[in-house]
Amino acid sequence: AQSILERVIAKSPEVAVFNYHLGVAYHKQADNVSAEKYLKKAETLAQKQGDDKLLADVVKLLATL
Repeated sequence: AQSILERVIAKSPEVAVFNYHLGVAYHKQADNVSAEKYLKKAETLAQKQGDDKLLADVVKLLATL
């Protein structure tokens, strides 16, 4: 799933949910540096896009890093 998400983000980098899911994938692999990078990007995009549900999920996961 990670390699697919990386390709998707390469084509659509401004989609918050894609960045979130890649951050989750990295988090599950204990790669917190990469997880934080994509979760922070998802946080910024979710705020811009007004996606409060996703934003809450991102903030919750970031708090565990």
